[in-house]
Amino acid sequence: MSAPATGETVLPPTDQAEIDSIADFVSQAGSSAPGSLRKLLAVAGAALASGSAVRVEAVSTLVGTGRAAELLNVSRPTLVKLLEEGRIPHERPSVRRMVRLEDVLAYKAARTKGRLGFLDALAAEAAETGEADMSLGDYADAIESTRHGGGR
Repeated sequence: MSAPATGETVLPPTDQAEIDSIADFVSQAGSSAPGSLRKLLAVAGAALASGSAVRVEAVSTLVGTGRAAELLNVSRPTLVKLLEEGRIPHERPSVRRMVRLEDVLAYKAARTKGRLGFLDALAAEAAETGEADMSLGDYADAIESTRHGGGR
């Protein structure tokens, strides 16, 4: 059920002219490419242009719990708990649970969106209370004071 684990790694160019030609190629080829290929070209081209290596690898759209946990940067037991709570759909075609890659990535995107929303709310609250204007030292002192029972 899983795709071959072979892939191709491409190192970034060191020549500025080649970096510029990557951007040109991506913009020209991307305009006529289908959506998925256009996105792949854009992501790979941007990574190469920024000096990162790129690895293109075929992966299965159905992954095991270990791989799904790795993609979410959580432990396997945490992932299993998410599956059992129904927060991520899964299949059990045999003894092993299998998760659709699409569902894992959707959960990851929703989790990131939720975290960013929480951070935005914290930043807004800090701006309202004036805590956003505190120096790092004052902020550290306030945290220390709170830890030792001298909080609000």
